[in-house]
Amino acid sequence: SEMGWMEDAAVFHLFRFITKRAVGKLAPRLNWNRHPMLGALAMKVIRRYLSQKNVQMVSVLSCLCTAFQVNYGVYPSSDDPCWTPEILHDLRACRQLYAEWLFRINELRARAEILKYDNLATEQQIIKTFAP
Repeated sequence: SEMGWMEDAAVFHLFRFITKRAVGKLAPRLNWNRHPMLGALAMKVIRRYLSQKNVQMVSVLSCLCTAFQVNYGVYPSSDDPCWTPEILHDLRACRQLYAEWLFRINELRARAEILKYDNLATEQQIIKTFAP
C-alpha cells in the first residue's frame, strides 16, 4: 500500500538521523544501545518489522545499526535488555537470508554492503566477551 512505503521512508529517515556521524561521536557517552531515542528505539522498530516478517527492512535497518556499532565501538553488552544474544542471532540470520536473495538476483554489490560489517561485529563481540 502507499502508506507502507511512506512509513518505510520515514523509518529510513529516522535511522539516518540516529546513526549519523554527529551522534556517533557521542554514542559511548549517550549509551547509544540503551538510549530510549537512539538504540532502544531502533531495536523497537526493527522488532516490529521482524514480527511482520519483513526480511528486507530488518536486514537493511539492522545493517545500519551494526555498521554504526562497529564504526563507533558501541557494541551491545551481553546483559543489554534491548540487544539480546537471541535477537542479534535473528537479525544476523535475516541479513544472511537477504544477502543470499541479493546474490541470486545478481546484486553482488548490495549483498556485499549488507554483509560488510557482520564479520567485524562478530569478531569484536568475541574479543569483548573473552577479553580479560
